[in-house]
Amino acid sequence: MITVALAIASAQIADLLTFISAATIFPIAFEANPLIRWAFNGAGLPGVIALKLAAVALMVLIAYVAEPIRPLAVAIAVTLGLVGAFTNTFAVVLLAGKVGQ
Repeated sequence: MITVALAIASAQIADLLTFISAATIFPIAFEANPLIRWAFNGAGLPGVIALKLAAVALMVLIAYVAEPIRPLAVAIAVTLGLVGAFTNTFAVVLLAGKVGQ
């Protein structure tokens, strides 16, 4: 369970750091996630952080419920880790290309 929680939290932290970096370069209209746009427009960065914390709490709760089913818990952790790694790597590559121009 700790591993799943760490995987979820690290993916969200990486995504938050990527968002902060991107927000200094691009207008918020470029954010693909409408919930993040809504939170940022309504409350700024604290709203985005609150939304990310809520997402972590929800995903940890789901992982906790799924934990007795060990293969499902492992699948959740691996899937979240891979999706987080891919999306954050892609975002960093995009940011690096924009910054270099």
